[in-house]
Amino acid sequence: MVQNKLVKLEFGKEAPGFQALSTSGTVSLSQFLGQWVVLFSYVRDDTSICTTECVSFAEHQEVFKALGAQLLGLSVDSLESHHKWLTKLEKERGTKLDFPLIADEDKKIGRLYGLMDEERGTTIRGVFIIDPKSRVRFMAYYPARVSPSVEEALRVLRELKKT
Repeated sequence: MVQNKLVKLEFGKEAPGFQALSTSGTVSLSQFLGQWVVLFSYVRDDTSICTTECVSFAEHQEVFKALGAQLLGLSVDSLESHHKWLTKLEKERGTKLDFPLIADEDKKIGRLYGLMDEERGTTIRGVFIIDPKSRVRFMAYYPARVSPSVEEALRVLRELKKT
């Protein structure tokens, strides 16, 4: 359930708050106040590009943790779909995601962050870096066939932490 009314997402302004079900239980943006958050969205569970994207974030999750950042994944898939996909990733690839995947079935978070492809009913790819005061410090949107660069997200996070 989204707490805030629809707001315009603005660079440097407060990130829209939300509360939603995830693979780690209910999560809210406010629970991460005081730490960096890297929110990334992907199109669908268990698709080739999305698998590559999430696995890449998973392979770097310890680096994000060391930088004091919480990873959050987001798609419009159900919690059941997320859990099935995570089980498959662990079984087939040996990859474990130790960060929440948010089930945005009602698409409210996707809309708050400008991530919805309304025609397809899915989220688009995006990466947001939110600072410890809950301000949007970085936003990037990607075409459907292009995975975000995890290395770029880490570079930006490192630079933002210097300021």
